[in-house]
Amino acid sequence: NEPYSHEGELADLYDVPGSAVEDWQILHSDGRVSGSYSTIASFRYLERTGVRLNRTMRNQKARLIDA
Repeated sequence: NEPYSHEGELADLYDVPGSAVEDWQILHSDGRVSGSYSTIASFRYLERTGVRLNRTMRNQKARLIDA
């Protein structure tokens, strides 16, 4: 599906049915990321199969709150 980005007040958000959500992420002002579960799963798969994450990927993984 197409990415959706929303900036604004919390009251501006709207509900969507769970079946319409494939993945989500929230980028916090300090650079940390909530959600992004498909990215987390990808990192875990790569590490489990012996692929070494490059520096960019390690930095991205370090910002994931739920990893």
